Amino acid sequence: MRCLSDGQITDTPIAQCAGYVLLQPDDVAMYQNFDNELFIEVSGLILLSFFSGHAAGRLVRWLGKA
Repeated sequence: MRCLSDGQITDTPIAQCAGYVLLQPDDVAMYQNFDNELFIEVSGLILLSFFSGHAAGRLVRWLGKA
């Protein structure tokens, strides 16, 4: 990664860059590689917990009216 500041590209550390951070092709490739199986598993667990919580809330509400 490089820093673009005041119209010049420098090797300033990212934390100290006062301008824009420029990504090189190998940096972009590194960030594009993520674990699809892990993403699908986590998304499924989040959806399952959402629907389970929603159903439990409905049940508690229904039991409270009885």
